[in-house]
Amino acid sequence: MPRTRGAGRLFFHTCPLSDQAPLIHRAPSWEVDYPFRAGRSIIVRWRGRGLVFGYWKTPLDEDAALTRAIDAHQAEMFDRDGALLPHFTKEPAHE
Repeated sequence: MPRTRGAGRLFFHTCPLSDQAPLIHRAPSWEVDYPFRAGRSIIVRWRGRGLVFGYWKTPLDEDAALTRAIDAHQAEMFDRDGALLPHFTKEPAHE
């Protein structure tokens, strides 16, 4: 996970990016650590790196943030009774 830098709702970070990626494109961003924010960003390709500029829109609860991070869907995480499947573990990120 890249370390973001920013002030208030604005953020910036870099990420690896293929030379075949578009020069400029939009992408969603979210944190998998507290405070679990989600936002929108613009990525600019520069010398094999992506320069990511964005703003945080909404905080997510821990479950929603981690579900997004592993790109899972609710139907894949829970059994018919609503219990979390054994290969997913749930531990608090902070006290």
